[in-house]
Amino acid sequence: MANYRTSSQYNSWVFTSFEEISKIREKKTKRVAKKLNEVCEKHNKDEAEATNSNPSANYIVFDKTKIGKFAFLTPADELK
Repeated sequence: MANYRTSSQYNSWVFTSFEEISKIREKKTKRVAKKLNEVCEKHNKDEAEATNSNPSANYIVFDKTKIGKFAFLTPADELK
């Protein structure tokens, strides 16, 4: 039987401090926000091109500034 302290489960899921978990959450939240902003920019560009070819169509345009400010909770907000 393998020793739990040397297992991949222990290495992946046991943290030494609360600060370590907070840093991981913050890093991942920033990465997701960046990716979402990139996706929204691409969507807006694609929709602008589609609107130029069909001006009467109604397309959704994402406001990146609002997404960046309101879509994500900070690690502190998550704890509340």
